[in-house]
Amino acid sequence: YGQRLVQTAASNLSKAIWFTEQTADPSFKMRCQDTITLADQAITEKRAEKEELDRHDAELNEKEKNFKRQQVPISNRIEEIKAAITRVRNLERSIRDSETRLQAEQARPPKERRERALKQNLVTKTKERLNAIPQFKRVTEELNSKTHEFTRITFESLQVMANIAAMEQVVHRYGAATRDLEREVNEFAQRVQALEAEKEELAKTVTQLMDNLSPAVIERQQAYIEEHPVESVDLDALEEQRVATQAELASTGQVNRAVIQQYEDRQKKIAALRETIARREHEKEKEERKVQTIKDQWLPELNALIEQVNIRFSAAFDRIRCAGEVRLAQDDDFNKWAIEILVKFRSNEPLQLLTGQRQSGGERSLTTILYLMSLTGLAKTPFALVDEINQGMDVKYERAVHNELIQVTCAEDSGQYFLITPKLLPNLTYHERVTTLVINNGDYLPETRDEKGKVNNYGDLSANLVAYRRTARKA
Repeated sequence: YGQRLVQTAASNLSKAIWFTEQTADPSFKMRCQDTITLADQAITEKRAEKEELDRHDAELNEKEKNFKRQQVPISNRIEEIKAAITRVRNLERSIRDSETRLQAEQARPPKERRERALKQNLVTKTKERLNAIPQFKRVTEELNSKTHEFTRITFESLQVMANIAAMEQVVHRYGAATRDLEREVNEFAQRVQALEAEKEELAKTVTQLMDNLSPAVIERQQAYIEEHPVESVDLDALEEQRVATQAELASTGQVNRAVIQQYEDRQKKIAALRETIARREHEKEKEERKVQTIKDQWLPELNALIEQVNIRFSAAFDRIRCAGEVRLAQDDDFNKWAIEILVKFRSNEPLQLLTGQRQSGGERSLTTILYLMSLTGLAKTPFALVDEINQGMDVKYERAVHNELIQVTCAEDSGQYFLITPKLLPNLTYHERVTTLVINNGDYLPETRDEKGKVNNYGDLSANLVAYRRTARKA
């Protein structure tokens, strides 16, 4: 207790106090003694029986050992007989094969006849090759012609692409120049408006000054107007009169000469600005005509190309009971030009622009693959790689896209398509030009046998697999 240590206590037994005078029943004691005697006799008999069984078991073990020792030479003899039978059968098979080869060799024609047959066959093959040389020459010439034509078309297409890029740069440059001209014209217009306002103010000032003229000057002005009506005005005389009037006004001392000079300067500036505006407007119209001329060269081709894509795209959407449209979005700024894709997946909604927020991921994937397949017959590319395009698609749309993909990509003029996908629907439609590759991930290599039952040799692949498994067991 406490530290849970082992404790031992010893004490002497005291002398018995109770039941010290009672004795056992003799008859009961006798019966117990008889029972013990009978049990000892039974034990002695069982021990004798066990010894007898042990002796019999030892004899059986010895017989078994003798039988085993006798069985070894018999088994060896049986194995020797089986081996001899196998050798005899192999020899018989070898004899039959040798006899078959001997009969075939005896049935062959003589050596001279075989040589003549071989020479005749050689002459025939040589004539066939000589006859094929003109055809080969013609095919080679056609191939060279086609190659030359293909090279020429390739260079022309590259030149066209370079011309389009140069035209786009010219259009962009002229567009920037046009915007600069418009900005300058607007600035000149604002300056003209400001000068017009100053002109009006100066006119008011002159009017006020004219109102303050002396009565003698006013009388002479009225007399001049009566003597020179409007239809008989002489410009030279009017100019002389203007000079004389200015001299008279200067002599009166009532008009500020600086105000008149400022008015005349402003008139000259207004005239110069009007000429500049007219010249800028003419340059703007000239540049716009140039831009329109260049635009008329490539815009019809672009519209025709977009229309072809639209026809293919709309037909593909019609086949899946939806609606789609491809159109060209134009703007005054060529940087804002774009190809717009409009789709409709439900009958109760209008065509809507394809965006990253309005349609679901499966609908965007469906639209993307149908648009790419619409470009198949127009964009000549050697191959196209599509990765997991069917992820997130509805089962109906996925099946329709697969059928459309098979129909488009298995055409004669179509390029090669690679579709990478972790899963495919069951019971899909395939074409004889479709190849399906299933990649098994793991270290298992199936044991295949040929027609004769021999295990195929995988070479280094099999050795690498064995080495990999050995390394995995050690790890």
